[in-house]
Amino acid sequence: MISSLNHHISVLKLHVHPSYVRYLTEGILPKEAPLGSSWCSPRLQRTRWFDLFNIEDRTEAMRGIWGIMSYLMRSQEKEKANAATKEP
Repeated sequence: MISSLNHHISVLKLHVHPSYVRYLTEGILPKEAPLGSSWCSPRLQRTRWFDLFNIEDRTEAMRGIWGIMSYLMRSQEKEKANAATKEP
């Protein structure tokens, strides 16, 4: 997610443990607590604020956004094929 305030932007990353998502969607608690005590609390990370009027900040912000977009546009077929070949 990209957060903006006037001419500043920041990139946000939210990590939610799959067991917590299952609890929220299906109401089922895991039989054994997952490793780590933070499984039941989402974790939010944020980059620093990039000033879009500053050339260096604007360049760095666009590199980050470009990286996110390239990750989202990656080919899923290769990953599925690689996973299928690893299984016995």
